[in-house]
Amino acid sequence: MKAFIELLNKDKKCVIGLMSGTSVDGVDAAIVEITGHGLETAVDLLAFETFRFPPDVPQRILALCHPDTGRVDDICEMNFYIGHLFAEAVKHILQKSGMRASDIDLIGSHGQTIHHLPKDTSADCNDSRYPSTLQIGEPAVIAHETGIPTIA
Repeated sequence: MKAFIELLNKDKKCVIGLMSGTSVDGVDAAIVEITGHGLETAVDLLAFETFRFPPDVPQRILALCHPDTGRVDDICEMNFYIGHLFAEAVKHILQKSGMRASDIDLIGSHGQTIHHLPKDTSADCNDSRYPSTLQIGEPAVIAHETGIPTIA
């Protein structure tokens, strides 16, 4: 916790953001420098790149999104595999930008959404499913493979 508080109090932070969208074609990686605090916060984009998934991955992800094909064992495996692919994206953008892992304070990852249950405003509160969403791309894998603290 002490390290986290120290990071929050730094005047300048270098962060990598990771995002994979509904097109399931790859992961966007951005390196940003964040300076200041509160209303005085400024964000500067240092590098951006889209890293394409291997050809078989989009279909594998899409299969997880449907109840008839989304098996728990496949979700478990893909959670770690997508984490690995996100870590590879981090390594590539670091190499391309000439930066090192030690230059980065933190990785923030949204993960890959495989299911989303929005609030059903037409249903009685007691009869509707609990609004929720599920992302894969294990942050522990990203942190382990990059050596950079990762939040998701």
